[in-house]
Amino acid sequence: MTSSFSSSGPYIILSRASFIIQTIKKHKANVILLFVAGSYLISISDDNVLMAWNLTEEGEFTKQGELQIPETFKPTCIIHPVTYLNKVLVGSADGRLMLFNLRSEKLVYEFKSWGAKITCLCQSPAVDIIAIGLQDGRIIVHNIKQDITLISFVQTEGTVTCLSFRTDQNPILASGTANGQIVLWDLKNKKLINVMRLAHASSVSSLSFLFNEPVLLSAGSDNSVKMWIFEAEADQGRLLRSREGHIATPTKVQWFGPGAILTAGGDRTLRAHKLHLDGSSREFSQGHVISSANKKGIFANVLKKAPIVDFAANMMKGKEWDNVITCHEGDIHAYTWSSIRRCIGAHSFSSSKLPKTAIKAVAISICGNFAIIGSASGWIDKYNLQSGLLRGSCSGKGHNGQITSLVCDGGNKMIISSSLDGSIQFYDLHTMDLLHVLQLNDPISKMIINHDNSLIAVVTDDLVVRIYDIETKNLVRHFSGHTNQITDLTFNED
Repeated sequence: MTSSFSSSGPYIILSRASFIIQTIKKHKANVILLFVAGSYLISISDDNVLMAWNLTEEGEFTKQGELQIPETFKPTCIIHPVTYLNKVLVGSADGRLMLFNLRSEKLVYEFKSWGAKITCLCQSPAVDIIAIGLQDGRIIVHNIKQDITLISFVQTEGTVTCLSFRTDQNPILASGTANGQIVLWDLKNKKLINVMRLAHASSVSSLSFLFNEPVLLSAGSDNSVKMWIFEAEADQGRLLRSREGHIATPTKVQWFGPGAILTAGGDRTLRAHKLHLDGSSREFSQGHVISSANKKGIFANVLKKAPIVDFAANMMKGKEWDNVITCHEGDIHAYTWSSIRRCIGAHSFSSSKLPKTAIKAVAISICGNFAIIGSASGWIDKYNLQSGLLRGSCSGKGHNGQITSLVCDGGNKMIISSSLDGSIQFYDLHTMDLLHVLQLNDPISKMIINHDNSLIAVVTDDLVVRIYDIETKNLVRHFSGHTNQITDLTFNED
């Protein structure tokens, strides 16, 4: 089974299939570099201590060597040159390279400085030849046996973040940039081939050509891994498949059926995730956004809808019509989505009260027929999800402040709303008549419901969580003691 290694402070962690197998602490300072070479693991810590470990089949670490790197040499990357037995090559922040023998624990050779921080190293298909990426954008193809530079390129896009050689008889070198581009270099003719400008939305962190195949794997700090295929005579890779997550922090997570969740993030996306089958995880489509962005030469996120403020979903009628609804920052509309097609739906809803204000909260009735929207003006509307028609609005004046949360009870009888005016209002789902009002002393920032026992939990600006029974409208209990903003809460299943 494949093992993976990670570091946390001075600890080195061995994991297999998402399970931590072993944790060791031999370094006295934080581990900053890890490198695997066959059955060996090389680690370097902040205090310039390099350790070599042998990993047995039973998952045990056996220390093979330790050496002290000179204090003036600050390691930034590491590689094991092919055929160089027991040796590693380490790059530094001042542009120097050092070749160490792990068995003798000695410095073998020091290369001259290239005058800029070494950001990455890559072994070529040829023995003794490595590529060196520098912070100033230079790429050096160097013979380390003879200490001779063979080829030099300048990447005008800036810092070289990663490198990879193609190994299928095509002399091509790929380099990554800090702004998400992949640059392709012709080693035979010593020239630039092409720049894949929209490869990633942010820095390219890793590149790797598959052995003897015209396929390139790339990973970026935009939380994505992509596979590119280079077809005959093509000077640019075509996206074959990708696996992506949220680029920005997720803002809301909700269970959606067995082993599945829906998530919204600050990256303007709505995603469905399968916890036990990650290959089925997908982003909800927002139409022809990607093709339009490619034509304009911009990232697709620029054309997507604003970040999602709130969303609600119900599986009940998912096969018949749209069953997800979202509201977005500063948007006066709420939008429907289909969890079956995983794309934006047919309808958009706005407040029936003029002037129209941004939608701040949404909910879907238990029966799956109605979408409830609440606006910044405190108004609540009910729409039919199948037809998209308005089917009622809250009676009276509504709330005197922005709606912060909307929920529907498990009996499909009531709509419950909370607001910055400090009130909780109960409406009849079918007639939209006001049934009851609970007035609190502080603005309400969030409210959730437990359908199993008819309880709602309310968060107020005094940092207290209060639990109410929606049948009796009585306070059941309260929890105080928080000293900072409460961002989320949930009920457990029992």
